[in-house]
Amino acid sequence: MSYQQLEAALEAWFRKQRTTASYLVELEVCNLGASERLAEYVANIRRLVLKRYPTADQSTLETIGLHHFLRGVTYPHASLAVGMRGPQSIEEALQALETYRSLKNDSGKDTRVRSVQPSSPEKGQKCHAFRNLVRRSPPALAEGLTG
Repeated sequence: MSYQQLEAALEAWFRKQRTTASYLVELEVCNLGASERLAEYVANIRRLVLKRYPTADQSTLETIGLHHFLRGVTYPHASLAVGMRGPQSIEEALQALETYRSLKNDSGKDTRVRSVQPSSPEKGQKCHAFRNLVRRSPPALAEGLTG
């Protein structure tokens, strides 16, 4: 046996052992990057789980993948919010995370309420009169609504 053959055999032997353990390490440090697409993140999680646990059944793979998916979500409070919904699969968690991100992004938009002015002075007077009526007699208004 030559030195190159010995080196190749040792590398092949230790690469197999290193790879199995390294997949778990990769899973533990796998986080959703700021610019990473969710589909890429999910595919990476699934690949690593399958490589680390090649003999596990589909249900076990899904549970382990879901755990690592939630653990790697780096958005503030997102992992907790998604986890509290109790997803049973990575797809459910992915949908919940997308909903969370969408709602979070929408909440940052300008949501100020503007006042509405009556289109004519006559309508303005009617609105003012109605407002005064409501302010003066809440019991009478309540009776009118219930009776």
